[in-house]
Amino acid sequence: MRRIALLVLILLLFSFGFSYSSEFKSGEYVLRKKTEVAVGAKFIKVPIEGGMEIKMLDQKRFKFDINTVNTSNFAVCDVEGIAEIVAENKAIFKDQETKCVIEFLAKKNGVEVRPKGENCQYCGMGAVFDGLYVKAPAKKKVRKK
Repeated sequence: MRRIALLVLILLLFSFGFSYSSEFKSGEYVLRKKTEVAVGAKFIKVPIEGGMEIKMLDQKRFKFDINTVNTSNFAVCDVEGIAEIVAENKAIFKDQETKCVIEFLAKKNGVEVRPKGENCQYCGMGAVFDGLYVKAPAKKKVRKK
């Protein structure tokens, strides 16, 4: 009898599809970093600012929208798509057109974004979108009088 109950339990688990608890959460995230850009014969550090919005679609996928700007020359990055969660703290986006691969790593204080390969050309000159995006502070609600 125990074997039958165990078999039924295993079949139920596989029929619903195995899924794991994900560390990714819907919400807004903020990026603030400095990156080095070549200006003539030397490199200078320029500030990059931007944000990312994540919207969970289900337990295995989320939609993301990333926008950043190089604040010295106003070059921008704009990347959006649907990432597949492949582990508790890791998701992957694969752009079928460009073959760009982007890793998303859930961290204690946010989400680290890592483009892989040469084909991730979503930015103007001197702009980047890689880095640690931290959870944006909650917006204060304005009370009506």
